[in-house]
Amino acid sequence: MEDTNNIDPGQIYATGVSNGGKMSLRLACEASDLLTGVAAVIAALPAGLECRPAKPVSIMLMNGTEDPLVPYGVGQVHFLRQDLGAALSTPETVKFWVDANHCSPTPAEEYLPDLDPDDGTRIRRESYADCDAGTQVVLYEVQGGGHTWPGGSQYAPGFLIGRVSRDAEAGGLIWSFFESVRSSSGGT
Repeated sequence: MEDTNNIDPGQIYATGVSNGGKMSLRLACEASDLLTGVAAVIAALPAGLECRPAKPVSIMLMNGTEDPLVPYGVGQVHFLRQDLGAALSTPETVKFWVDANHCSPTPAEEYLPDLDPDDGTRIRRESYADCDAGTQVVLYEVQGGGHTWPGGSQYAPGFLIGRVSRDAEAGGLIWSFFESVRSSSGGT
């Protein structure tokens, strides 16, 4: 692909939502030498995954604290009555990447503007600095959010998937993260 397309091999990114987010995190574990950054939405590292990144890679997570499918805390990923395997909690997943990238353990924290006070959510951003190779680890904690794409549609009833945050648009946050990673990694 590199020979026939305008691809900068030093600027490869992966993103996904739910299972796609888990896949993106697994890519960061198994192909960190090929990736510059990963953004995973409503996903966490599977429990028991042997994750040994070959080099630091920037990571962004965006998870809802009231996700009924992928628990924010430790627990089983499930849909309806079907267990789909155990996952690390969101804080454990963040800590894994902070440790793997040798970041400062104390994050800078801020709340995004509450653009829709009626949606029952707030978004808190944690960003970890001083990571190896100029990498970053960022968490967007969607307080009150469910198994949903911030700024997206309520694709299923709230009792099944939880609330959608209207305080940000996930795609825009991911794009901004990748642009920030690109500029800090020396990309043009």
